[in-house]
Amino acid sequence: MDLELPQDPPPDLVLEVEGTRSPKPKFPVYAALGVPEIWHYEGKAIRCLHLRGGKYEPAETSLAFPFLRPADFQQFLEMLPARDENSMLRAFLDWVRSLRPTQ
Repeated sequence: MDLELPQDPPPDLVLEVEGTRSPKPKFPVYAALGVPEIWHYEGKAIRCLHLRGGKYEPAETSLAFPFLRPADFQQFLEMLPARDENSMLRAFLDWVRSLRPTQ
C-alpha cells in the first residue's frame, strides 16, 4: 500500500517514548510529513514540541488538545514507582474527569 498524503494526511500528534534508543532521528521524517506536534517522553519528563519553520520547538501547550498541557502529566509520571500503576491510573482518570465542563 502506498502512502497518498492528500488522501492519508499525517496524524495531528505523535507520542514518542524514549526507551533504549532516542526517537530524535525520526523527527525530521515527521517534519517532512507535516506532523504538527510531538509529545516526547524522555524517561523523566514529557515535552511538547510544535513544528515551526520545518523544525520542532518546545511548547507549553498542545495544539491537538488545547485544554491539556503535557507538563500536567508529570505529576502522574512521578507517582511511579512509589505507587502502583492502578492507583496512578485512577488518579489520572479522576483528573481527566475534572477537566470536563459541567453541563
